[in-house]
Amino acid sequence: MCYFGGADREVLTGMANALVVRENGILLTPYRAVKNAKTLQVRFKNGEVFDDVKLLGVDARRDIAALKISAVGLPVVPFASPSQAKVGEAVVLIGSSYELPWSVATGTLAAYRMADELPGAGSGFKLLQVSAPVASSRSGAAVFDSQGRALGLLVGNVR
Repeated sequence: MCYFGGADREVLTGMANALVVRENGILLTPYRAVKNAKTLQVRFKNGEVFDDVKLLGVDARRDIAALKISAVGLPVVPFASPSQAKVGEAVVLIGSSYELPWSVATGTLAAYRMADELPGAGSGFKLLQVSAPVASSRSGAAVFDSQGRALGLLVGNVR
């Protein structure tokens, strides 16, 4: 888990969360958090900082961006398979609520469905609805099941 900000080297202009998805430094974060950033910086809770952050790709409709940092051997959180997500199960969100990194909220997986069911949302991916105290500033929070597996990222409107 890490957070990053778009900065001009003197003033931090934004902050969001990212989830490490590959040992070689591939991270996922909300697109809206990085789309106007002049520079990006990744900081891990252990104090490790990466200033050379590359934007690999984006999916604006799904509000997801892929980042790359020069790292190897990063710990990666396992993802739950779609069949492992059970409505009614407890979930934990770890993110940066009101720019307080690594804030934790708990809740319930309230529902899920395929995006194909929503007009204009796209197709081929699952949307999860989480019932938890979530501030709008918690963008990019990782959502975990009770086994510590990632279910996804909290993102904005996918339409």
